[in-house]
Amino acid sequence: MLSLFSGVELLYCAPPDLQMPAEVEAFCTAKGVAKQSKFGEKGLEEVIKVADVVYMTRVQRERFATPPR
Repeated sequence: MLSLFSGVELLYCAPPDLQMPAEVEAFCTAKGVAKQSKFGEKGLEEVIKVADVVYMTRVQRERFATPPR
């Protein structure tokens, strides 16, 4: 949906094991989203200062045999 707008920048904040999959980034690029950046979970404080919209999901710890880093 965001690809319908020009100048969209996607900023991903997640622990290393839970970063956005490459195929999702490729899909967004193919749809015209030119700028995508990855930040570790500690980058949220930085990103939230410049974001217009924040979408956040909780880490579902019960789905992991060992906790994510």
